[in-house]
Amino acid sequence: MLFTVHQNRRWDRDFCIVRECIQSGALGCPFYIESRVQGAKGIPGDWRCTQEAGGGMLLDWGVHLLDQLLLLADSPVREVYAHLLSVKFPEVDDNFKVMLRFENGLSALVEVDTYTFIPLPRWHVSGEKGTLQVDDFACGGRMVCAKNTEMHWDEGIVYTAAGPTRTMAPRPRETVETLSLPQVQTDARDYYVNFRDAQQGGREPAVTHRQMLAVMRVIDAIFVSAKEHRAVKPEE
Repeated sequence: MLFTVHQNRRWDRDFCIVRECIQSGALGCPFYIESRVQGAKGIPGDWRCTQEAGGGMLLDWGVHLLDQLLLLADSPVREVYAHLLSVKFPEVDDNFKVMLRFENGLSALVEVDTYTFIPLPRWHVSGEKGTLQVDDFACGGRMVCAKNTEMHWDEGIVYTAAGPTRTMAPRPRETVETLSLPQVQTDARDYYVNFRDAQQGGREPAVTHRQMLAVMRVIDAIFVSAKEHRAVKPEE
């Protein structure tokens, strides 16, 4: 008998694109990742809005987004700070924002909203060589990368709509290049193929017990952080 968790969103194309861009080194070493899912219809009137049924967005979407981030970071989470909001349903969180700090120095924001009418990008990743944006699950977006990571500043001040500035002035166009996102082939059915093969003893499970526990420890820390309004270190 094989026990596992249904982390099927490891095969989402948007996540696989982000993973490919990070692993290829196109962005350099990432230092900040934003991952979010946003809607405007609220929670359906089913188990998701009932606490005793395991409802709320942290336990619905959050478990998947956290699993994805832990795979991307490949480093233990050392600090969690969370805001869980109940905008329309008092029993459960229907909107949340969680900041994560990893041992390797990476920081990440995980955000799920059910009452946002102007959505932000599904992914926004900042690395030492460039920035990646995936707009939505349809996987529109782009990478903008520096041709030379060392920037040589002119002495003059740049005048923008916000006024004179040097720090926030646009980077010269000739110093960057815009790249299309890579084409990544993925199949959500591969989760079930792996489960079948692992059940029959031919392969290792893609979702391991160690990975499951890591996600649950982060979730436990999120609930504590939201309740006590402080940063929390997940239990080892």
